[in-house]
Amino acid sequence: MKKVFAFILATVLICSCSIIAAAEEAKYNTAGELYEAWCENLPDYICGVWSTDGGTNNLTFGIQDNAFGNAGKEEMLELVKNDSTLTFVYQEYSRNYLLQIQREIDEYMQKGLGLILTALDEQNNCIELGILEERKDNADTQNMLKEITDKYGKAVSVEYTDAIHLLTADENNPWQSQQFWLFAICIFGVLIVCMFFVFQKRNVLLLQTNNGATVSTTSSPSTKEVEDMVRKTKYDIPSDLDQKIMSEINRIE
Repeated sequence: MKKVFAFILATVLICSCSIIAAAEEAKYNTAGELYEAWCENLPDYICGVWSTDGGTNNLTFGIQDNAFGNAGKEEMLELVKNDSTLTFVYQEYSRNYLLQIQREIDEYMQKGLGLILTALDEQNNCIELGILEERKDNADTQNMLKEITDKYGKAVSVEYTDAIHLLTADENNPWQSQQFWLFAICIFGVLIVCMFFVFQKRNVLLLQTNNGATVSTTSSPSTKEVEDMVRKTKYDIPSDLDQKIMSEINRIE
């Protein structure tokens, strides 16, 4: 009987420990919090990340359709308390691999062959290449594209453009949207202006002489300047000062 009781007690303790451990593993409330914690150090099984509904809580994660990717999916479900904020789709290329490809292709920009833009397209799971329209039929440009596509295959896509786009982004990705970055730039500009006026104001020192005159200066005065200000200060002595002093003396006596 004691052995049975001991077995039941041990089972209960084991189950309790498992529940506690599972609760501790759920460190993040939403998918957005998990993504922020990862920052740019995403696991290799992640192929892409974008907003599911335009916000920052509900995110869609592209993962590889293999044992490694599915194991990562289960790990993410354990890390996030509200797993309904997680959506998964299968993709082919790891996001880290695509970024490596982008760094390698960026070297072609220095060759003057019409490549003006490379961008990570997370939803389409590829690196997008921006080629000047005027170089579309250029033999050297086409040789470059053949070399790139032969090496990277479907991991790259080509788009011809007649202008240089300084910022391309997916409107469903809150971290890459033009509106987001334009707003951030505006806020930064306002802060710079405010800081300029604050420091400009602090640099103006106000000095008041003993006759009530106020002197402003943009830098700390030297000892000689202070002496000159004191020496040149005019003292207005009231005409009835002697009378007031004598009255005060008689009052005390």
